[in-house]
Amino acid sequence: MRISYAQQIYINPLLGIKADIGNSTAPNGIYGDVVMFDYKYYPLSFNKRLSPLLLGVLIEVKQNKNSFSTGIIYGDNANSELSIGFKTRENLMGKTYTGYVKNRQNAGVNVLKIPLFYKHTLYRFNNKEDKENLNKSCINFTTGFNIMYIRPNTPINPISSQSISENGDTIELMAVEINLNKKWSASFNLGFDVDVYIKNKRRVTLSLYYEQGTRKLSLSQYDVWINNKYNTSFSSFSRGSAIQLKLLFPIKIYDKAEHIK
Repeated sequence: MRISYAQQIYINPLLGIKADIGNSTAPNGIYGDVVMFDYKYYPLSFNKRLSPLLLGVLIEVKQNKNSFSTGIIYGDNANSELSIGFKTRENLMGKTYTGYVKNRQNAGVNVLKIPLFYKHTLYRFNNKEDKENLNKSCINFTTGFNIMYIRPNTPINPISSQSISENGDTIELMAVEINLNKKWSASFNLGFDVDVYIKNKRRVTLSLYYEQGTRKLSLSQYDVWINNKYNTSFSSFSRGSAIQLKLLFPIKIYDKAEHIK
């Protein structure tokens, strides 16, 4: 018999991790003659302050080589990371520096996602020694989008403050996380996953994909004050973009096939 049509429905519990992708913004003030800044943002980083583990469940409808899935993903976040240091200048020529202070912080907001994924099987790897073809792997192309709900949070939250005094000048570095108060956003996915079959049952799926957010959701920012006057700001913002790695554990709840002799 030859199978011409096959449809399965799966419930897929999942867990995963992600590396957040941030963007930096240029200073919007004046440096002046009393300080020099070292500034760095991290375009790829893990936010340890928020939940590092993604949990969720998807319902997948698979028909031959194509499938669609939707569900809910909890524990995700949109965050960015930033590092800054500053030194006071001993003279106007700026040849020597003292009073070095450096700090690093990350900030973000929690996100609840409702995804819609599509995937298409590109290639099947079969075990040549397995004559019944019970153990195999399938490589799939995946794409889709997510509706993102952002949990309300304090709009501006000072995290820490450091200051030094040199040559009669006081320089203060204020770390701030900013929630941009977006309740909803969206993101798009593109990547690949691998289905692993053991004894003709789909046991696990490994998914790796890039996710691109659309709206700015949070800022990790340092405000610089010199002699109690605002001077400049350094910030790194997040749209919720990330590289995601997930494990899914498929549970088949429906299976139908039509055969042609």
